[in-house]
Amino acid sequence: MTWKAPEINRPGGPQTGPERPILEAMLNWHRATLLWKCAGLTGEQLAERAIPPSGLSLLALIRHLTKVERVWFRIRFAGEPVESPFPDVEAEFEDVDPARAAADYARLTEEFRLADAAAANASLDDEFNDRDGEPMSLRMLYLHMIEEYARHIGHADLLRERIDGATGELPHSHHAADTYSWPGAGLGSAENEPSAIRPNAKAWTRMYRPVASADSTEQGPAAASLASAAFWNVAVCERSTRTSRPSAADSSTTRAVAVSFRPAEHEVASI
Repeated sequence: MTWKAPEINRPGGPQTGPERPILEAMLNWHRATLLWKCAGLTGEQLAERAIPPSGLSLLALIRHLTKVERVWFRIRFAGEPVESPFPDVEAEFEDVDPARAAADYARLTEEFRLADAAAANASLDDEFNDRDGEPMSLRMLYLHMIEEYARHIGHADLLRERIDGATGELPHSHHAADTYSWPGAGLGSAENEPSAIRPNAKAWTRMYRPVASADSTEQGPAAASLASAAFWNVAVCERSTRTSRPSAADSSTTRAVAVSFRPAEHEVASI
């Protein structure tokens, strides 16, 4: 029987309350969303480089994020004596093999569990050194991982549409009008399905706006980290698929980035 990526029910999460459960739930939701975009596809489809001239594929994203999870949580943060799964910087993108798709998929989901275990007993204020030797908190690591997944889910959206026409929150057999997602309502979570209890629940769309970082710094480390992540997320909307440094963009309709934005001051090191 031909292996296909399994169907995924994405978890909901809290929208109020302590910071840690919200960060963990948001990261888990993005992890599940990447797997959601792969659901029902064969190894051959996952390995398809569907948007030439880019060599990116859904299987490459699975492999890349396996590396990201391990390097950031287990190697850099927890200091575990493990190696990167792909020491060659381009191996996760270039050496994709449809015959290994099931194993690559399983390794990513296992890495989710191991990454969570590496951070489970730590404080959000615990610090480690990023790849440039600069101090970084676990709080900022969660924000960086959410940004990493959000960016690559955008790539996955385009790849999936080219492979079989599926777009948006659900496969193409569903109607966009029927889609709901957490935050707002937990898509795939039984307790948060659209119902009379939550008649105003709507699909969530992400809109990044500039944040006054100087003001946010005065409110403590959590606010400062959120401000930095917001600047980063605005900037990455204009960067290329495989580069790590953002460029400031000025849209005629949203003017999303302030003229004074300086990427080097807000950049978070990425794989």
